[in-house]
Amino acid sequence: MGEVYRATDRLYVRPMDSLEFEPIPGTDGAVGPFLSPDGQSVGFLADGQLKKVSLRGGKVTVLCDAQAGYRGTWGGNGWIYFTYGESRLARVRED
Repeated sequence: MGEVYRATDRLYVRPMDSLEFEPIPGTDGAVGPFLSPDGQSVGFLADGQLKKVSLRGGKVTVLCDAQAGYRGTWGGNGWIYFTYGESRLARVRED
């Protein structure tokens, strides 16, 4: 799909066939972005929640609360793993 960057507390995507970065709507305040295994969606932490959104556009989906969330990764097994608080690890279904 392209590359995802965080700048000025928002996520941007640069399609592979373009030199221009496009803001990803609904990602204000995002930290710790991570891509889905197929590269079609991005997960991130914002507003004390773990969220995801399609890079093709669409509504941001809140997956769960993640107070003091820091970083996540999308497993190929349908789970998203993320850290929160002081060295705590959690997981949630991607859907």
